[in-house]
Amino acid sequence: MTDDQSDWRDSIDVQAILASSDVRGLIADVSGNRPGGMSGEQFLDISDKVFSAIGIGSVSTKRIAEVAQPLYARIGIKTGKEEQRGFRSLPGATIAATLCSLASRNQSLKNAAQADDGCVLTATVPSSIYAFEGDLMVTIERHAEGAMVTGAVTIPGQAFDWGRSKRVLRDLFKDIDQHLSVGA
Repeated sequence: MTDDQSDWRDSIDVQAILASSDVRGLIADVSGNRPGGMSGEQFLDISDKVFSAIGIGSVSTKRIAEVAQPLYARIGIKTGKEEQRGFRSLPGATIAATLCSLASRNQSLKNAAQADDGCVLTATVPSSIYAFEGDLMVTIERHAEGAMVTGAVTIPGQAFDWGRSKRVLRDLFKDIDQHLSVGA
């Protein structure tokens, strides 16, 4: 292992962690490993076709959603969940495990902000039959015992997500545990 790769596990510098060929390899190995399922848009397309076929499709459900969701978001309607968990692992390894989770679940990284004692990763949560597209914000902080991870899901324009936010966070923490156990 070269010097530029040897200390990424203890680093909190997201750019340095992403620059490591070890981390890039881990992310590449898991990218897109889990199928995303049906998107909300696909579901509404199918619904429109079914409603039209049985004669009750004079108004498109997809079009209603395209108009209503941004309007609801603009007036502040949203749903989501937040959860926090500590890990007895080095912060860089925890950041790498988090990046692997995002990549494996097709949650595109939108932003990585650096802080003095950690980082904040923001990713897109793809739409599903349960919820519109949303954001997953993950804060990873260095602590004496390891790393503290806080995950927060926000889905704008929707009052209920039928458990989607809870499942996204459950999967995130399960994935971090799994990736840490295999060497991330």
